[in-house]
Amino acid sequence: MTEQAPTLWLDDFKPGQTFSGGPRTINERDLLFCALWCGDGQPHSNEEYSRNTPFGRRIVHGDGTLAMGTGLILGQGMFAGSLIGYDSMEIRYPNPVFIGDAIRSQLTIETVEATGIGEGVIEAALEVKTDKPVVQSRVRYLVKRKP
Repeated sequence: MTEQAPTLWLDDFKPGQTFSGGPRTINERDLLFCALWCGDGQPHSNEEYSRNTPFGRRIVHGDGTLAMGTGLILGQGMFAGSLIGYDSMEIRYPNPVFIGDAIRSQLTIETVEATGIGEGVIEAALEVKTDKPVVQSRVRYLVKRKP
């Protein structure tokens, strides 16, 4: 089991900091869970249907890949107790993810801004990759300041 990172508070983050996670190999169960969550299984869970798509085989949902990639970072614990939530997110899915692909994530802190007495906003870039980028995201996290 991975050792839990200490909680980081708003003032602990600095522009340019990076956090990495992974690898995680995507399996059949991941693909099927994503298809169940999203409800649009044809290009994802139906092998026969998928053969006639531009990808030629089943692909994992982009949102599922984003969730797993985010979990590789947040699961380390640096936001345990300090993360209030997400303010906003922009997402691109430039390449597909297939069963058997290993994903890795990198979160790069871009800006840190106190917006109130006890909280602030961190703007960051999250990239999830196989051998190519598969998720490119800009996210705004609402984070507590140290009590």
